[in-house]
Amino acid sequence: IICLFTMLLSTTINLVSMFFQTNSILVTWGITLMLSVCIITPFSMGAKIYMLEFIRGSEVTVGNVFDGFQFAIKLIPISIINIASSYLLIYGAELLFSGNILFSLLGIIAGVLYLLINIILNFSMYLIYDNDGKIIKSIKDMAVYMLLKGGIIKFIMLILSYILWFFGIIISFGLLTFFVLPYMEAARAVFYDDIYTFIRSGN
Repeated sequence: IICLFTMLLSTTINLVSMFFQTNSILVTWGITLMLSVCIITPFSMGAKIYMLEFIRGSEVTVGNVFDGFQFAIKLIPISIINIASSYLLIYGAELLFSGNILFSLLGIIAGVLYLLINIILNFSMYLIYDNDGKIIKSIKDMAVYMLLKGGIIKFIMLILSYILWFFGIIISFGLLTFFVLPYMEAARAVFYDDIYTFIRSGN
């Protein structure tokens, strides 16, 4: 329920952000940043904290979804980087379908960079929680693990393990989403917990 609530909230905020789009990129970017800093990112982290404590066997309540707000100020850099990196995806898609081989290659590179940034920041939010809000150390440790310790390959394997579930969602006309989404969040939390154990061991 927490996962579904966070997804619906994020989707709603994104739609509101699109509604307020103007011809000014700075105004649009500012509105998106404000919504991300104040609502999306803290709720997203709250959902991660909830699931992480759940898989660790701790007692959790619906109130845990609001725990991300205690890190709201420290999450501002993540919101800024997330929004800025989204332009890599937008312009990368334009380059990919430009019809020019060189531009298409640049578009693919931009897309890969976006995915790497998104994965590192996403898992850094768990680490910020475990590191008592130490954001720079958390992002650095996660980047080192993902880029130098084979974390990206392991994460890709995790994503590939969802393929049959995705087919199930399509076949069930979306009904399986209510089971698959929490399952995916729990799997990511377990994946992170293994990362945290590895990082703490000093490897």
